[in-house]
Amino acid sequence: MKTGDAVLNLSIRCECGAVTGMVEARGLAVHGTCYCRDCQAFARFLGRPGRMLDDAGGTEVIGTLPARIHFTSGEDRLACITLTSRGPYRWYAECCRMAICNSGRTRNAAFATLHRRALAASSAAVDRAFGPPGFVFGARGATAPVKVPRLGLVTAAPKILWNILHARISGSWRSSPFFTPGTDEPIRAPRVLSQQERHALRGGDTPRS
Repeated sequence: MKTGDAVLNLSIRCECGAVTGMVEARGLAVHGTCYCRDCQAFARFLGRPGRMLDDAGGTEVIGTLPARIHFTSGEDRLACITLTSRGPYRWYAECCRMAICNSGRTRNAAFATLHRRALAASSAAVDRAFGPPGFVFGARGATAPVKVPRLGLVTAAPKILWNILHARISGSWRSSPFFTPGTDEPIRAPRVLSQQERHALRGGDTPRS
């Protein structure tokens, strides 16, 4: 958005409508696609690879600050897994097993990747709010050839770093819908997948060499 534009609030909604909320489309955000095997594994865990992944195994995401994400109903339906003891928390609506967002493991990691399919908005509205998809991450995990924008990550990295720095300066890092206020305790106890589960979930599509 250009300076002076009104803040756009895009609706968050799980497939069955039990989990609802909004994301503030202000400040810098990044919009792109992740092809990493962990995101593919998450889609398989939820039983939704056909709905979450594109033809090359990619997940469309928007990177923003947790403080800009707000839930208005269904927070008790949120569930969380992590593929490893150090990986990000992966949040989903347990009612319809729809992916919502990935977050850091503490509030200090003030960055979150919102799943595009969790936004109840048209592609035009999403592109207007966050810009068109401009970066590709984890292309080596793609299951089909993908075009990697030449300057995608180069352009996205400063935005990510500035968001994190801004959160530290403003103090907004303390605010996250995924943690109990004033603590680094997630609002739901994350389930850590076993090595056997991870192996099975990552063993679907074979990444390109």
